[in-house]
Amino acid sequence: MRPRSPKEVPREATHTLPAGTLATDVSDTSVDVPSIIGEAQYRSVIDLLPQAVWIAGPEGTVIYCNQYWCEFSGLSLAQTAENGWVSILHPEDRPRAFASWRRAIAAGTPNQGEYRFRRARDGEYRWHLTQGVPMKDAGGRVMQRIGIAIDIHAQKANEIALRERDEQLHLAIEAARLGTWDYVLEGRRFSTSYRAKAMFGSPPDVELTYEGYLAIVHPEDRGLVREAYGRATSPNGLSEFEIHYRIMRPDSAVRWIAARGKGVFSGAGSQRKPVRLTGTVQDITDKKLADQALRESEAKFRALIENSSDAIMLLDSGSRVMYASAGAQRILGYPLDDLIGINGFELCHPESHAAVRQQMEECLRKPGQPVAGSARIRHKDGTWRVVEGVLTNLLHDPHVRGIVNNYRDITEKVQAEQALRDSEEKFRRAFRSNPDAMTITTLADGVYLDVNDAFLRLTAFTRQDVVGRKSLDVGSWVETEDRSRMVQALMANGRLESMDTCFRKKTGEVLFVHLSAELIEIGNVQCVLATSQDITERKLAAEELRRSEEQYRSLIERAPYGICRITAQGRFLLVNPALVTMLGYESASELMALNVTTQVYEVPEERTRVTLHMEQEPEQQPVEARWKRKDGRTIAVRLAGRPVHDSQGRLLHSEVIVELVSRQ
Repeated sequence: MRPRSPKEVPREATHTLPAGTLATDVSDTSVDVPSIIGEAQYRSVIDLLPQAVWIAGPEGTVIYCNQYWCEFSGLSLAQTAENGWVSILHPEDRPRAFASWRRAIAAGTPNQGEYRFRRARDGEYRWHLTQGVPMKDAGGRVMQRIGIAIDIHAQKANEIALRERDEQLHLAIEAARLGTWDYVLEGRRFSTSYRAKAMFGSPPDVELTYEGYLAIVHPEDRGLVREAYGRATSPNGLSEFEIHYRIMRPDSAVRWIAARGKGVFSGAGSQRKPVRLTGTVQDITDKKLADQALRESEAKFRALIENSSDAIMLLDSGSRVMYASAGAQRILGYPLDDLIGINGFELCHPESHAAVRQQMEECLRKPGQPVAGSARIRHKDGTWRVVEGVLTNLLHDPHVRGIVNNYRDITEKVQAEQALRDSEEKFRRAFRSNPDAMTITTLADGVYLDVNDAFLRLTAFTRQDVVGRKSLDVGSWVETEDRSRMVQALMANGRLESMDTCFRKKTGEVLFVHLSAELIEIGNVQCVLATSQDITERKLAAEELRRSEEQYRSLIERAPYGICRITAQGRFLLVNPALVTMLGYESASELMALNVTTQVYEVPEERTRVTLHMEQEPEQQPVEARWKRKDGRTIAVRLAGRPVHDSQGRLLHSEVIVELVSRQ
């Protein structure tokens, strides 16, 4: 039914208040309200209310609704009475509203709920708080139900927005792997989130006290923590702080923590006083260790530079050597005295003359500015060495009055680069032609840099589908946590020997792969070289085998007759519950400790006869024998089975089914 607009709703037809609606027989009050202010006046007052008001009969049929409801809903009284109000109720709210309404009608009790109703003029669903109250006569019978619906859309929107902000804050904290803490000064109540507990080495179900927290702070850093807390809780100090300190966890591990916090105060002016401290903690041990490693590396680098064996020469404007360091002798093999006065061009390979001359001319034009270059220089033994260096024109400097040439031997480097290029070419060929799927991705965000043809065949992706895109965006990882585990392993060990995971093909099909990976560096960027083997068929076969073995084991365990496996030496390898019961033992382990020949067969020689029978009887015909129970009684059993041999034809064991014939 199409809701009519407010203009289509006849006022007289939609707002009529039944006579005596609130008369004394509908309530336990003795005052007839309409008789005091008049029915028309009372109806006018209700129609002017900025909320929807309705009255229903005892069975729940709406018999009155005010002007606000009609204008809001676009429904007449008749339309509303015919459950037309359901048409403007949000579909998600209908089950709750129906259930609440039916319970209230059946029990004669009040009802209340928050539901969304569609406004007629713009189609917007708005939240309303609805309340219904039964009006009863002196005998307790429900005569009518009076209800009201109050628009709480703004309040509800604020609640939803606040909840969404809380969820976003929680997600941000989780994404940043932050722990949270809160310290209420009154009562010294200290509480932490589960992640903070994990950082501090505390069980998730045990709450740290403030004293317990201070106890795990490194003794050398406790003063820093107390001072920061003191500043944050001082009415005249800074309420926020950020500090780094160490903790000593119960497992003896020392971890670095970055703590951020803020003091919370009540009152103002002279009445301002601290109430609590709250903040976050983050484990920055890895960063601290990395910073320390970087500092140590820089110190080593400085030491290498200070004690460098690179060569230094001082040339005049005509390129003649005025000075040479000891490094020059090491690189070129000439005694230093032989180098003094020689023209540098005499040592250069003819093919390097043009480049060196151009470098020298540029150096003379740009005093004080370093000019880089390389050349091939003749060694004293007649070989050619490749050197690279920097020329700096300091002819104008009275303390130097020359051109400083800092250079070093890069012959091995050039040879190594050529070897590397050759190696990279071999690697590219091996990468492309490898029958296993191979990928190269960045470690930080998993961007595909290259994939081989086997990967494309395995996943059905094209090179354009993946190269340049993040693997998580492509959707190749079924479980995103598996990539995180791979990255953690690579960062810890530099390589990942083995990991089983799942990839998703372009078609959506999931396949199982055996993954190995190692860290490589490409252009100073850490990357992951990964190799994947398709083990889907093997995985499915293993799962099928496991299910088959479980079914086989279940059949043995539930069999009503005895089943056992006996070694060639006469020991039980396997017994089922039925056999344990048949022989009167308490457990399988007790039975398996027996010597079958001497402790189970009544006559030991009879086992030899039974074994020979099973070896020689091709049809595996049953044979009868006499066995002994634990209590000493003998029983007649019927044995059927087969021998199992190794590749050399030697008897390994016999698989035997035992059926009880009679008891004596």
